[in-house]
Amino acid sequence: MNKGSFFISIGLKLMGIVSLILGISLGGLTLLSTWFFSNDIERTIRANTLDRVELLSDKIGSDLTNDINTGTLIAATMDGGFAYGGAGAGAGTTGTAMTEELLAKNQNFKGIWIIGMDQALPTIKTGSGELEDSGDKALAALGSRTTTVFAGETVITNASPEFGEPILDIAFPYAMKSETEADTIVILAVSMDSFTSALSARELYTNYLVDSNGTLLVHPDTTLTLARPSWANEEIVRDSMKGEVKLKQMQFTSGDGKLYIGSYQRFFNDSLAVISAIPTADALANVFVLQKRNMLITAMILCLSLFVLFFFSKSLTSPISRLMHGAVAIGKGDFSVQIPPTTSDEIGRLSATFNEMTLGLAERDKIKSAFGKFVNKEVAERAMRGDIALGGESRTAAIFFSDIRSFTAISEKLSPHEVVEFLNDYMTRMVACVDRTNGVVDKFIGDAIMAIWGVPYSRGNDTENAINAALMMREALAEFNKGRGGDRAPIIRIGSGINTGEVIAGQIGSMERMEYTCIGDAVNLASRIESLNKIFKTDILISEHSYALVKNIFRFEPMKKIHVKGKEEPQQIYAVLGRIDDRSGFASIGELRSFLGLESVALDSVDPDAQEEKYEIIEGV
Repeated sequence: MNKGSFFISIGLKLMGIVSLILGISLGGLTLLSTWFFSNDIERTIRANTLDRVELLSDKIGSDLTNDINTGTLIAATMDGGFAYGGAGAGAGTTGTAMTEELLAKNQNFKGIWIIGMDQALPTIKTGSGELEDSGDKALAALGSRTTTVFAGETVITNASPEFGEPILDIAFPYAMKSETEADTIVILAVSMDSFTSALSARELYTNYLVDSNGTLLVHPDTTLTLARPSWANEEIVRDSMKGEVKLKQMQFTSGDGKLYIGSYQRFFNDSLAVISAIPTADALANVFVLQKRNMLITAMILCLSLFVLFFFSKSLTSPISRLMHGAVAIGKGDFSVQIPPTTSDEIGRLSATFNEMTLGLAERDKIKSAFGKFVNKEVAERAMRGDIALGGESRTAAIFFSDIRSFTAISEKLSPHEVVEFLNDYMTRMVACVDRTNGVVDKFIGDAIMAIWGVPYSRGNDTENAINAALMMREALAEFNKGRGGDRAPIIRIGSGINTGEVIAGQIGSMERMEYTCIGDAVNLASRIESLNKIFKTDILISEHSYALVKNIFRFEPMKKIHVKGKEEPQQIYAVLGRIDDRSGFASIGELRSFLGLESVALDSVDPDAQEEKYEIIEGV
């Protein structure tokens, strides 16, 4: 994982996912249950309002009809046109006495008047009851609708403002001239107590009575009744005045902006309408309370779930976190990490498997380290990956050979243990030079070293790297020789030969035992060039092929051309003095030989056959 990448722990993801699922599930369940419950409540309320207006209209209509019938009877006794045989009535009983008796039996009747039409103006013919002298008030409350009553219709009027108390005027035809014209009418002043009681409700419903003009007739609130407002602009009242249907349920907005659920029913020849309504917010208050309670329960469940999930996720993420840190440690090369299993589930099994894997990697690393001591690390890694198959591949490489001069004579003066200790110290210094220049030590041949650049990977400047390694060996050998001298620690001199050419690189051997190496004529030439350092009194010689690749990088001293056995053309070889950009390097072969402690040599005095059978000096070239 990159340092800058955003990290979210598994525990946090688990808590987030489960919380989201629980939140959606419980929240959705709460909303759905609330919605269904709200719909059920709303349907119940709608049904209740319909039932109420039906019952109220029946009750009020029945009471009004009874009041009209009784009022007709009382008017007949007042007019003397009806013989009443009730209790207390006798032969000498007057119509007034009988009227008073009937009024006494109907306590809700406050007054009754018979109105006659005289010269198109209604006149009070006679009256009776508590409001006997208030016929003009009853007539004033009726107003212009008096003509409607004389036309044969019954009119119900709220006379409360005129009388100063809740009074309902019931005006109806009494004596008819014809089917459409009355000679006299009766106005009956009735107390609203029974109507108010019928319209009153213990619940949140509001029930009231209006006439066909939208004027309030009866309301449980006496103040409103006495005010006799016109509610013709109220949506439900306006709808009831249209006369399209007698019974209707609807949702409407009142003048104060509140949303209501209500119903109305027109009755009494469509002259009256009883309305029952309830504020939607009040009707659904219990729903909202339930919704809040459910949301609170949901929040509590979520909190409890998060609490449980926190500890559960800790039991899950803690071993995973240990595994992650262990994997990071392994990535850094620490194979000693062990994760003790703390659970008996899949995580525990994973921890045990991780430990087995760590042991396997540790063992593999040991093998790799041990293998790398015998084979170059790059070659070892390729071999362990299976990238190197049995056989070889053609490569252009720089081949290096080095050899200790007079090693046989040196080793004769030392014990085997001292020889091994001396060689190990020497080889360690020399191999370090090869490694630092990206070379591969192919093999050790006694005191000789064979190294290659360009195999298995080419760096693009393999010959330069090979010569740099040889120059570094020159300096490392000078450092190695400091303090040495004598039979037990003799001064060491070496010779190095470098050639660049095509080789066959690969695993050479059998399926049971093989060695990664390079073979080819270029290898043989490098070995033979190395041996020429003995007669030319030098320490680093390169071939003409190598020289062509690096002639602008290093300073060279050309040696005489030689014939190498197996080669028809003479070969030009060069002694390496140093890098051109190194001002402290040697300017001539003489300075180099002086540094190496070697005397100058005249090549024409050398017997090539006696010195080396692999080559011969070409005279006169």
